[in-house]
Amino acid sequence: MWARAAGAVVAALAGCHSGREAPAAGPGGGFSISERAETAPIAALAVKPPFLWTAGAAGLHRVDLADGDYEAVAEPTDPRTRGVSAIAIDDDGAAWVASTAGIGRWVVTGDDLRYETKGTPGAVTAIVARRPVATEGIWAGGPGGLYRYDGRIFPSIDGIRDVPISTIVLDDDGKGAWVGTYKHGLYHAEGDHAAPVPGGESIFLDAVLGIAKTAAGTRLAAGNAGNEPRLYALTKAGVEGFHGPPGTLVAALVDRGGDAVLIAGPPGKPQAYTLRPLGPGEAWPPGSLKFPALERERAARWAAVPTGDRLPPDVTLAASAGNDLYVATQRMGVARATPDGPRYVPGSQLVGEARHFHVACASRVRCFVVTDGPRAWVTDGDTYQTTRLGEPEAATPIALATDAQGTTFAVARDAEATGLVLTRLPPNVRAPVESDWQPLHKIALELPPKATPTATFAAVSGGNTMWLGLRVTDAAGVDSGYGAVEIDLGNGHAVQHRPRRAGEKVPPEALPLPTGLTGIMFDKGATYYASLSGVSRWQEGQLRTWNENDGLASESVHAIARGSDGAIWAATSGGLARFDGQNWVPLGSTELATRGLARDGKGRVWVATAKGLRLLPPDAAGTAADPAAAPIIVAGDMRDVATDRFGRIWAMSNTSIALVDQK
Repeated sequence: MWARAAGAVVAALAGCHSGREAPAAGPGGGFSISERAETAPIAALAVKPPFLWTAGAAGLHRVDLADGDYEAVAEPTDPRTRGVSAIAIDDDGAAWVASTAGIGRWVVTGDDLRYETKGTPGAVTAIVARRPVATEGIWAGGPGGLYRYDGRIFPSIDGIRDVPISTIVLDDDGKGAWVGTYKHGLYHAEGDHAAPVPGGESIFLDAVLGIAKTAAGTRLAAGNAGNEPRLYALTKAGVEGFHGPPGTLVAALVDRGGDAVLIAGPPGKPQAYTLRPLGPGEAWPPGSLKFPALERERAARWAAVPTGDRLPPDVTLAASAGNDLYVATQRMGVARATPDGPRYVPGSQLVGEARHFHVACASRVRCFVVTDGPRAWVTDGDTYQTTRLGEPEAATPIALATDAQGTTFAVARDAEATGLVLTRLPPNVRAPVESDWQPLHKIALELPPKATPTATFAAVSGGNTMWLGLRVTDAAGVDSGYGAVEIDLGNGHAVQHRPRRAGEKVPPEALPLPTGLTGIMFDKGATYYASLSGVSRWQEGQLRTWNENDGLASESVHAIARGSDGAIWAATSGGLARFDGQNWVPLGSTELATRGLARDGKGRVWVATAKGLRLLPPDAAGTAADPAAAPIIVAGDMRDVATDRFGRIWAMSNTSIALVDQK
C-alpha cells in the first residue's frame, strides 16, 4: 500500500523545518542542528519485500530491505526517470514508474533491471498494479482522470474523466480500485467505468490522501479541509464524516499489518495513529486525536490512538509492508518508523556511498562540502546545491583543504590523465561563485591500470604542502588503500608515499607509509598518520608504527587528533585510545566503534561513532572521556566529523550531513 500527499500538505508539514534542537542537557547546553539527506523531497515511494523503491532529486533507487544495500537504478538525468511522480510494484516484483517520459516498467532479469516502455496517458500522479498484472494491467490517474493500461494503450475510464486524481488503492479483489481525488471526493472503479461512492458527495477534502481498512473491516478515507483534518468512514448506512482539531494536518493514511494507520499532526510534529470508533460514553484514549462527527446532532466519534512510533518531522509520503511503516520526507530521505526513532535507509543524495567528507567555509553561509562519493556541494548549512570548484569540465572533485591563512584548495581527479587537478579560492572572497576558483597545479600520479582515485583526508601542513590520503577503485570495482600523496603547493612537486613492491624504484623522499591511510595530524616536528593498520609517526627521520600489541584495542584507526586533555587521541573500531608518549591506552569502552574526531571552538571533542555523534566536555579525561557514556547530539551511524573555520561541527552519517552550532 502507498499514499501520496498533496503539495499543500507537504508545505504545511515541512515548510517550517530548518533543523532541530538537541536537548539542553549535556556538556555546554543545547545546539541548533541543521540536518539534510536530500536536496529536494522524495517524490515517490513504494515497498514490497524484499525491496523498497524511492525516487527524487537523486534519481530512482532500489533498497534491499534485508541487508540495507541500495542501487541507483537510474541517475537524475536519465530521461526514463526524470520527474518521477509515482511508483507501484506489481505481483511479479517489477516496478511501474510514472515520469515526464511516460510510464515504464522495471523488470528483474538475472542480476540486472530492464526497462520496458509502456506509453503515457499524460501527466500521472498515482498508479497501482492490478492482480495478476500480466492480464489485468494497472490503474493510472492524473489531472485528466483515471486510466487502465490494457497491455497496449491507456483508455480513459468513464465516469471519472477530467477529475484530478490524488491516490489509488486496490480493492480487495485485486482488480477494482478506490480512487481519491482533489476536491471531488471518493470514487470506486471497476472494469471500464467509475462512479462516486454512494454518499460520497459529503466528502469535502482538498485531496484524499489515503484510503485504508481498519482491523474491524471499516474502510476509511482521510485528508484535509483547509486547516482541519477529516476522516470519512464508509459504512453500510453510508458515508459518515468526522473532523479533527484545527491546525492538525493529515499527511497520509495507509494499511499497515491489516489495520489503518493515520499520519497526522501539527506542522513539524507528525505522529502515527491507529483509528477506531468509540462507543457511547467511552472516554477518549490518552493522547488521542479526537474526531467528533461533522454533523453535530450525531454522537458518533472516532479516535486516533498513538502507535508509539517516532517519525521524522517532515513526513510527506508513507508506505507499508506487513507491520513495517516507511515514510518519505522533505529533507531526510526515507525512514522506517520505530518506537526508538526513525531508521533512515541508506543511499541518500548527499551521502550515497561516501565514507569521508571535506568541509571549507568562505563565510558562515557559504560553505563547500565534498564527499568521497564523490560529489561537491555549496551550502548554507541548510540547503545544498551541486557546484564546481574551478576544475575542468570533465574532472571530478574529491577533496578540500584550507591552510592557516584561510586559502581553500580543491582537489579533483583529472578525466584526461592519471592524476589530479588543484584549484584555489583566495581567503578574502566571502561570497564566492564558481568563477572565483583559480587553477593551481596538475599533478601526475602513479596508479594501478584503470584505477580511479578518491581521497580519505586532505590537510595542509605548516610547510605549505598538501597531504592527500588515497584510495583507488580498479576496473572490477574493488576498492583499496593506496597510501598518500604529498604536494608542494608552491611548485606542484608531488611525492607518493606507500609501500613499494620488490624491485620497484623508490623516490628518495618517499616514506613506506601503510596503504589504508585514514587521517593525518601535524604536531610540531612530528607527523602522525592514522591507518587501518594502526598509528604511524614520522619524527627525526624515523617511522614508528603502533598496533594492537601497543595498546590499541583495534588497529583499524579512522582518525587522529589532539584530545580535550591535550594528549593525542585516536578513533578506532574498538573505541578511543590515548597516547601516553610510549603506548596507547583505551579511553572507556572498547565496544563502541569510533570513526572520527573533531575539536570545536570551545575545546570540546566531538566523536563520530556507530551510534551517533557524541560530545565530550573540555578537559575530558578518564571516565569523562568515554564516548559510550557521552550524550548523543545527532543520532545515526556516523561516518566522519569535521570542524569549520568558525568552530562549528559538521558530521556525516551513512544517510545525512548535519551542521551543529552552539545556540
